[in-house]
Amino acid sequence: MFSQMNLQIAMSNVVWANLLNGVGTALIFVSLATTTMGTLRNEQMGNATGIFNLMRNIGGSIGIAAMATFLARWTQTHQAILVSHLTPYDPAYQRWLNAAQAGLKTRVGEVAAGPKALGILYNVLTQQAHLLAFMDNFRVISILSLLGVPLVLLFKKPKARKVPAAH
Repeated sequence: MFSQMNLQIAMSNVVWANLLNGVGTALIFVSLATTTMGTLRNEQMGNATGIFNLMRNIGGSIGIAAMATFLARWTQTHQAILVSHLTPYDPAYQRWLNAAQAGLKTRVGEVAAGPKALGILYNVLTQQAHLLAFMDNFRVISILSLLGVPLVLLFKKPKARKVPAAH
């Protein structure tokens, strides 16, 4: 769903993708907790739930830190790649810069139009670099998720517990 993103993405695209992600996350955590706790005795449940939550929080923290690091580094990488295409010898660059300066001259004056146009261009460049880095992050998360699917076959199926009769 996020593979076709651009800077003009509609809110509905983000909402539906995040709604699907939320449903999937709920389904994962319920079955993961059931699989984890299903083979334990009642006396072990207290310690097991504490360790389970600790490991889930540590894993989430490591994942967030890794994705933030990847995002920062990939943004810099994409920015370096994109800026290499912005040269004064490129006709498209010259056309865009001249059009931006002409549009800004009436608002900020002739002297400030050049630096303002370059500032706008840099802002667009950083937005594009961030978008490409986010797409790289989504790609890594998707690949890791697909690689984790076969691990489900290694799980032990929990036994059904006997429910005590109500009085």
